[in-house]
Amino acid sequence: MNQWTNAKLCDVANLILGAILFFSPWLFAFAAGPQSQNSAA
Repeated sequence: MNQWTNAKLCDVANLILGAILFFSPWLFAFAAGPQSQNSAA
C-alpha cells in the first residue's frame, strides 16, 4: 500500500466519518430522553 489512490483515500475518510457518526451518541453521552423517543415515533 505504498501508493494511495484518490478513491482509497475517500473510502478511508468515509469509513472514519461514518464511525464517528455511528458512535457519537456514546462519545458525547447524549441523554436518552423525550427527544430520542420522539425520533422513534
